[in-house]
This record gives sequence, structure tokens and C-alpha cells, in this order.
Amino acid sequence: MHLLIAKTVNSKKIEGIDCLVPGISFLHLQFADDTILFLRPGVFSMSNMKCVLRCCEVCSSLKINFKKSSLIGINVGTDRVEGLAKLCGCDIGSLPFKYLGIPLGADPRLLASWAPIIDRFAQKLTGWKSRTLTFAGRVVLVSSVMSVLPLNYMSTFVVPKSVLAKIDQIRKNSLRDFSNGSRKIARVNWGVICKPKKFGGAGVLNLNVKNKALLAKWIWRFNSEQAVLWRKMIVAKYGESE
Repeated sequence: MHLLIAKTVNSKKIEGIDCLVPGISFLHLQFADDTILFLRPGVFSMSNMKCVLRCCEVCSSLKINFKKSSLIGINVGTDRVEGLAKLCGCDIGSLPFKYLGIPLGADPRLLASWAPIIDRFAQKLTGWKSRTLTFAGRVVLVSSVMSVLPLNYMSTFVVPKSVLAKIDQIRKNSLRDFSNGSRKIARVNWGVICKPKKFGGAGVLNLNVKNKALLAKWIWRFNSEQAVLWRKMIVAKYGESE
């Protein structure tokens, strides 16, 4: 698909979106079978892109399901979006939408953006609120199952304190076994529980520390991956300083 799109762009049959990096046109992102196409809102480009996708179907023997695809207009009139969606045979979408599990266009500062994560934690708690689990079993549950759920979000966004508080409360409730709705006194401070076992804790993951560590990795990638497009776009917009 990449080669077909590049050839079509070079022949001026498709017009992509100009990014901040001079001389680079932003046209598509692809990972496995998840693909985002960036086009200017014109019938000419859209028709040619649909032809490219049909050619990909013939070459790969894989059929593209346009009914499961969405067309999202950014600063484009509703009438034009509806016309282009009808041309493609796909639905009209809107921001935010999910790509590789991340809600693109969502405001990570809002609690609503984190609702799916909080709901997943609550569902895990409901499914595991068995009184037969020992404390050690609940520690394993919180450490190995519940603590890994939001890592894709935490690798991308700064988790608000209110969200961390809600998630930690769910984890605390799971450890204290509130399955019958009763309140129980916490015998050990949560900060101690999150310490490594060699320091007297239970080894439960500290999500706040994990969030900072995952975000810090982007600084390392920024300094080590000089040729990637996302780095060039950041430098073009904000500059590069030591």
C-alpha cells in the first residue's frame, strides 16, 4: 500500500496534508491492519485514493471493509463531508476516535477521557471479588492483572491526579476485600504496599511513578532517534534546545 500511495502522490493524483517539516506531505499512518489516511477534501483525491485501495485488494487478496471505516472532516463543511463519505461508502466519524487503543483528539485532562480505563478496573474488580482469595492472591491480582491495564494510555498522556486517585481506590478496595460492601480498616499504608518487596512492601506497582517513567522514555527517544518524522515535526514547531 505504501508504494502504491507514494507512486500516486508523485503523479499528482492524490494530495496529502502538508506538515510542519518543509517538503514532507503527511498522507498515511499504518500499523498492521489499522490505517489512517490524510487527504485534502476533494473528490479528485478521494476517488483516486479509493482506486488505490481497490488495487491493494486485488494485489493482496484482502478486502477492505468500508462499512467499518469512518471519514472525519477537520475544518470541513458538513455537506462536503457527507458527499465524500457517500463516495467512499463509509460512515461519518468525529473526534475523538481510537487508533491503536489511544483516543486521538481527546483531552487527557478531562476525567471523561479516562472513563474506559476506570470502567475496566471496576469490571476487573467485580469479576474477581471472590471471598476465597487470600491477601496474597489479591496482591497478585492487583500487581499482575489490574496494574497493567492503562499502560498504553500512561505511555502517551500525563495521568491526572483525580484519575490516579480513582484507580488507586479500586486497587485498595480489591486488596481489602470490600466484596460484601463493608468497610475495613487499612492495616498498612498504601505507600508501603507500593514499595518493592525487598524494602518491606508488597511490590504493587506505583502508577504515578510508572507514568513518569514511561513519559521520560520519550525524552530518550527524542535525543536518540534523530530521523523520525514525529521528532522533526516537534523541532519544526517548537525548536530544538539543549
